[in-house]
Amino acid sequence: MMVTGCRITSRAHRRFGGVLGAVLLIASLSSAVAVGAQSVPASPGEVVPGGFGSWAELLAVQARLDVAADQVVALGGEGFAGTVTAAENRELRVYWKGVLPPDTADLVTRLRGEVPVSVLPAPYSGRELSAEAARLIGLAGVTSVAREHDGSGLVVATREEAAWSALSSAVPLRRTTSTPVPASRGADTPPYWGGARWSSPTGQCSTGFAVRVGGASRMLSAGHCANNGERARSGGGLDMGEVSGKDEGHDRLLIHADSAGRVYDGGVGTGEFSKAVGGARANHVGDWLCTSGAFSGVRCGSRVTAVGLSVRIQRPDGTEYVISPVAAAEQVDRLGAVGNGDSGGPVFDLSGPDPDHPIAKGTLSAIDLSAEALCQGVPAGEGRRCAWRFFHIDVVDSLTAYNATIATG
Repeated sequence: MMVTGCRITSRAHRRFGGVLGAVLLIASLSSAVAVGAQSVPASPGEVVPGGFGSWAELLAVQARLDVAADQVVALGGEGFAGTVTAAENRELRVYWKGVLPPDTADLVTRLRGEVPVSVLPAPYSGRELSAEAARLIGLAGVTSVAREHDGSGLVVATREEAAWSALSSAVPLRRTTSTPVPASRGADTPPYWGGARWSSPTGQCSTGFAVRVGGASRMLSAGHCANNGERARSGGGLDMGEVSGKDEGHDRLLIHADSAGRVYDGGVGTGEFSKAVGGARANHVGDWLCTSGAFSGVRCGSRVTAVGLSVRIQRPDGTEYVISPVAAAEQVDRLGAVGNGDSGGPVFDLSGPDPDHPIAKGTLSAIDLSAEALCQGVPAGEGRRCAWRFFHIDVVDSLTAYNATIATG
């Protein structure tokens, strides 16, 4: 996905806005869908999935299903294939190869006292499919490989028909088209918030989430946005701090910046406000999400379609690298959700107890140009392109990797 910068606001404006929510750090006059809109009853003509009266009701169910899914994933096991949090159907689906072991069966029984859980058969386990995915992503012409969430096989994207025709595998393969490209680069004042523009000699990106590492303040963003030792600068030209911890294979880095647990919400240039981060949670297939890019603003109505993907990214100079594991999501109305300059920006949901405290889910990494759509916020042009399908790095994975904790508001 391509991310772009955000717009700088005065400190006085930010303090006032901080009471309300977060601003998108985008430099456009267009407004974006405010995340807060999902906390109110559906407007006339708006259809909330599953017959819920509001997005808040749906996301409250999603939060309970996510907590249950986290426990199933944490327990794992040889036969585990995947989970789906189907909030619109009010159930958690667990896919398993073979017979549930006693500890998993006990967990499912306990969870059923809290949420509906369906256990469904899977032809392949997650471990089997992940091993094959790791082999396939190394083959020429393959741009991404994802496990089917029900354990039925793999979804493989190739740039050309010839690459697809040359593939052979012991597991069923389903072809899709995917042309992942890295998001690009970009403005704020300390303490820095997520969703703002920052830049390095590499280009302009968006800030992600404030984290704490050994008690020190850091800002999480996308690894392709800078190199270790480079200085990050805000969209307004302020020296934010040094970049460290770059991990290209997981597309993440840390900025040594004075950062606070808030993210920008609202539009780009107009309607900007901020929200305090309420916590962090892993991604599950079926989760409903919002994104906050410095160039696109807040865009909601996206849904996780896959987790644990391996994606091949092509750099501007034609060389390639693989990032894994990543999550994929799609804006269900096929509207442009993410674009150049949004890289590293926050991915979150409103499933917490207070919709004004979004739950961190990940940081934006790439867009799929085979799903190109009209840019929101900063318009297309000057190299900016946008898409309704995007890829992001799970925030829980990043917190674990850096031995970090999420900064809350």
